[in-house]
Amino acid sequence: MPEQKPFLSILSFLGFQVNAAIEEGHGNKISFSDIYKGLEERNLFELLNEKLPGIIDISLFLESNEKAHLEQRNGVLNALNDAASGMKGRERKKYGVESSGLSLLMAYILEAIQQEYWITSS
Repeated sequence: MPEQKPFLSILSFLGFQVNAAIEEGHGNKISFSDIYKGLEERNLFELLNEKLPGIIDISLFLESNEKAHLEQRNGVLNALNDAASGMKGRERKKYGVESSGLSLLMAYILEAIQQEYWITSS
């Protein structure tokens, strides 16, 4: 079975949510360690919801057991893991981020989009 990929619109939606949280001054409430742990343990959305309750709308990834929603959740996690692959310790050099976990997450979202790790919605 091929690895699940998210819709481009879902990656973009997450990027807009992360960007808004950074703009509101929440960028450093999530650490690099949090992002890597959330990706590794595949509980990134639960971690974001716990640390930034009501700040980032990730309900799409939390509240549903519908197959389509689970596929998108897994697809986003796959895309972000792929983007993060080999970047640990090179974040500043590659993306220009040093401390903000949300900025790192945004960089991974942009990397996933740039690498075309997505599908178009039908």
